[in-house]
Amino acid sequence: MKIAILGDPLDNQYAGIHIFTRWMIDALIKHDTANEYHIIRLKVDDKVNAQHQHAIPNVSVPFLYTPWRLAFQIPTFIKKQNFDVVIEPAHFGPLNIPKHIKRVTVIHDLTPITLKKYHRWHSQLLQGMFLKKILNRTDMIITNSNNSKNDIEMYFPNTVGKVNLIHLGKDDIFKPTIDKDFNEYHKLNKPYILFLGTIEPRKNLVTLLKAFQLFKEKFNLDIDLVIAGQKGWKTEAFDEAYNKHAFKNNIKILGYLPREDLPKLLSSAKVFVYPSIYEGFGLSVLEAMACGCPIIVSDNSSLPEVGGNAALYFNAMDAEALSEHLNTVCINDSMRNEMVNKSLEQAKKFSWDLFGKKMVELLNSLKS
Repeated sequence: MKIAILGDPLDNQYAGIHIFTRWMIDALIKHDTANEYHIIRLKVDDKVNAQHQHAIPNVSVPFLYTPWRLAFQIPTFIKKQNFDVVIEPAHFGPLNIPKHIKRVTVIHDLTPITLKKYHRWHSQLLQGMFLKKILNRTDMIITNSNNSKNDIEMYFPNTVGKVNLIHLGKDDIFKPTIDKDFNEYHKLNKPYILFLGTIEPRKNLVTLLKAFQLFKEKFNLDIDLVIAGQKGWKTEAFDEAYNKHAFKNNIKILGYLPREDLPKLLSSAKVFVYPSIYEGFGLSVLEAMACGCPIIVSDNSSLPEVGGNAALYFNAMDAEALSEHLNTVCINDSMRNEMVNKSLEQAKKFSWDLFGKKMVELLNSLKS
């Protein structure tokens, strides 16, 4: 089969879907020698392991960049190339292609539908207008957790039978990696609790700040809190809580770090905390475990599915429970060592090789 992958997340995103798209392409090409893959994107580069790349840049029509591209430019190219399958990693795909071309749509989560208040208005609008139509017209849906699969089938019952689960994998760079020079450069000279991810409301960092204050007041341990990741949207509540924090001097905001530095940051952490209100998968949790970091995560959505028995869990709104878990891990070395081993074992259950093999099998099932 001749398969097109819409690779725009490689060019216009820098977090989860970007990472997913890159590793999905690598995994498919590695494990599929029969089918032919073409990447359609805004620009081409040599960083992607692709058999064929095609640049379809935006046209200079004000306010019509994405609609024009998806409605006319990309569909025209797809028809001309006579593809058999189109994979939509960010679930927004070409608007007008023949029905004989199979669509494979990736849904990472339904938060723009289930948790609207945590998203920007235009995201809510686009999802509300188009998601149902997208799921109606697609031939196959790929999602990354049982929790997301259940959500999709509950909110869109007509998708039952089309939704397929494939767990995500982890980048090979995520392994125990101690780098003293990295720690010195970022002034990480104390034990630290770590959060890594985009700063936005769904990540629930206000609860983490409350828990850290309780932890410092109640247990008085000389441990810092490190928050790493780029700023997202609706950060006003976080900014206010941080600026007024009683232990602001013990909180380090590192911002965005190059991906190659993340294993160093994770490996040196005393504990990794992920207080998210909802996750379609929770890739940062898997990456932390692969680095041998103990994890404390909220007990909702897909997070227990990923964390397994390696994690300590808490209700996402319970700052007191989180502070108690922080103390338990930070003062109990034998328990922490046990959690390190559990993290490493749990992480072994997820790999991009497994993902690639399963996805190739599903794609081949579309052959007419």
